Amino acid sequence: MVVLGAVALAVVASVWLRSGRDPDPAPGPPDAAVAAAAEQIPTFIELGSDRCTSCRAMIPVLEALRGSGCRLDVRFVDVWANPAEGERYGVRTIPTQVLLGPDGRELTRHTGFWSADAIAAAFATHGVPLAGATGPCTL
Repeated sequence: MVVLGAVALAVVASVWLRSGRDPDPAPGPPDAAVAAAAEQIPTFIELGSDRCTSCRAMIPVLEALRGSGCRLDVRFVDVWANPAEGERYGVRTIPTQVLLGPDGRELTRHTGFWSADAIAAAFATHGVPLAGATGPCTL
């Protein structure tokens, strides 16, 4: 009898707790790196600031990567404006670059200025050669 009462109490408590809640909310938009991984696209993440001299030197590199025709998700995160993102990636020095494979796993990271050619070589070293939609891309 005690067990039956405990089960009934648990059911009532469960119904009461759920009565004021909406069903599971729809998932929010995916993070760009997660979306790129779902599409099997490697990701380059630049973690820095637009007020950092070395970080500003990376702007032409980011533009070259974006304009190269490579199937590559290129992201810039201002860690001074978004410190939580800096913590998320364990940034200690800026600029820091993180390379993610098509599956979303971290391949490598680098600190300081990094040329577009060296970035492409780093992807290739980790078994992820950069390519365009129909063939090689130009850096």
